[in-house]
Amino acid sequence: MMFDSAPSNPYREKKRSPLVKPAILTIFAFLIVIGFHTLLHHPDAVADNNRAYQAQVGAGSTSGAESAKGSGLRSSVGVGSESSVEDLYAAGPPPTHPYNVMMLLADLNDGSEERIIFTVEPAWAPKAAAHFKRLVEAKFYDGCKLFLVMPGFAIQTGVNGDPAVQKRWEAVTLEEDPVIRSNEKGTLSFAKDGAGKNTQFFFTIGDMPAKSLDKKEFTPFARMISLTGKDGMPTLEQRVQNKWRQQADVNRIKAEGNAYLYREFPGMTYIKEARVLH
Repeated sequence: MMFDSAPSNPYREKKRSPLVKPAILTIFAFLIVIGFHTLLHHPDAVADNNRAYQAQVGAGSTSGAESAKGSGLRSSVGVGSESSVEDLYAAGPPPTHPYNVMMLLADLNDGSEERIIFTVEPAWAPKAAAHFKRLVEAKFYDGCKLFLVMPGFAIQTGVNGDPAVQKRWEAVTLEEDPVIRSNEKGTLSFAKDGAGKNTQFFFTIGDMPAKSLDKKEFTPFARMISLTGKDGMPTLEQRVQNKWRQQADVNRIKAEGNAYLYREFPGMTYIKEARVLH
C-alpha cells in the first residue's frame, strides 16, 4: 500500500522553540549570580574549603608548624581542620575535674625539643579552663610562637600562625572568672587583649609579679608540673629562646601570621603541638 505522505518519524530532531536559547542563558546567568553571592557573603565557607584542600595536600609530609617555616601558612592547624569554633562550643559540658595538657616546645635555646606538662584547674577558673580545653582540642596552639619573654616575670604565647584562624577565634570573648588564686610562679593565665581575653596566655616565671598581676585581675587557670626548675632541673625561662625579648609586634603577628616571625625572628621557640592527656 502506498501512502499519500511519509509517516511522521518520532526520532526525527524537532525544531527548537525560539524561546529555548534565551531561557538557558537566563538560568546560566542566575547560577553565576548565586556563586558570587556565596563568595561575597559567606567567605568563611570558601576559605574553609581552601584550607581543607591545602591540609589534605600537605598530609603525611610535614606538620603544620614545620611547613610554616617555608610558606608561613598553617592551613592544617586550628579551626577548619577538625572542628569549627561553633562545633567545639556545642560539643558538651565544660570540664569539672582537673586535666593535664602536654605541650611540646621546639627551637629551645640549644635547638632541642622538650615536653612541658601542666594541670588545668577548673576550680580556679571554670570559664578559662573550658575555653582553654577547646582551644587545645582544636589544635589552635600548634605552631604558636613564644613571642614575648620578660625575664623574671612572664612568657607569653597564643597568637595563631594563620591570621584567618586567629580572626575567627577572636570573635569568641572569654568571660571573666573571679580571681581566687594568686599568679604565683609556675601558673598560667589568659592575657587580656582589648575588650577581653581570648587566645593569648602567659606563664608566670617569677615570684615578684604575683601581687601586680593579681591586682590587674589576671586569673590563673593552670599550674606547671614539669620544667619548673625543681631538683636542679633548668626552668622554662632558662630553656626558652629569649634573645628578642619583647621585640615582636603582636599586631603584625595577627595580620601576617608566622611568616612575619620566621622572617624577622628565626629560631624563636614555638609550640610544636599541644594535647589534652587522657
